[in-house]
Amino acid sequence: MLAWIRPPYKDCGGGHLATAEAHAAYQDAEERADLEQELARQGFISKRQSDRSHNFAERKLALYRIQVDRVTNRHKVNEIEQRRLQAEIDHHRDNLHDRLRDQQALTVLAKTGGILQQLGPSPNVSIEVGQRISTGGIVAKITNPGRLKAVLRISETQARDIVIGQQATIDTRSAIIAGRVIRIDPAVQEGTVAVDVELDGQLPKGARPDLTVDGTIEIERLENVVYMDRPVYGQSDSVLGIFKLQPDGMTAVRAAVQLGRSSVTTIEVLDGLHEGDRVILSDMSRWEDVDRITIR
Repeated sequence: MLAWIRPPYKDCGGGHLATAEAHAAYQDAEERADLEQELARQGFISKRQSDRSHNFAERKLALYRIQVDRVTNRHKVNEIEQRRLQAEIDHHRDNLHDRLRDQQALTVLAKTGGILQQLGPSPNVSIEVGQRISTGGIVAKITNPGRLKAVLRISETQARDIVIGQQATIDTRSAIIAGRVIRIDPAVQEGTVAVDVELDGQLPKGARPDLTVDGTIEIERLENVVYMDRPVYGQSDSVLGIFKLQPDGMTAVRAAVQLGRSSVTTIEVLDGLHEGDRVILSDMSRWEDVDRITIR
């Protein structure tokens, strides 16, 4: 009896009747070939007839294998198509999530509670429905009277020594409020630098947004120094020729004065003057070639 190689029958799922029929036909042909091979060995039938049964079973085996490969390949194609469709679904789902996020981003919420002071980029320009606003544009202004800060405009030449945390005093015309520097604008606008000052303590009555105030920032505190009002051309850490009044009050003599650190209105005197000396601070450039003048 011949030894047949039986290919594994794959359960290809319901509906694959052709595969089941091919497998059954192959089994019938195999059993018939085995039977006729035994009959031929005993001499009941010819070997030629047994060989025909053997060849027929081999053809049925080949057909069954072809059918199994066809169904297997169809499953692979279906799996590839399914993955492609799933990728499209995931792509559309991601697009949907992006659109939903864009829709949610259209709802602008204030990050703090307060009173609506202005709707639009300026008091005279409002926002209309459907209007496009560039990134960083002003949609509205919300104010909280209980949380105010002062914004000081400092000359760019004087802002170099300002650092975060320095003490400041704010004059609201009705009270003096202590504060400290919390932010320094990195950009210069119209020759000035915006410096934000956080206000400490209780706000005075009448404090409101956009109130005009004056402020002083304490850069450094010096003790026991000789100082004077800042001359017209006086610069920090320089030597300046300045006219000093004599005791008679009628003449002034040029003196070389060593200047130190300065503020907006005053400057430190390191050498050349003593406490109580009187000097001329106005522009004396017309007399820069003389050392003594007479005052009339």
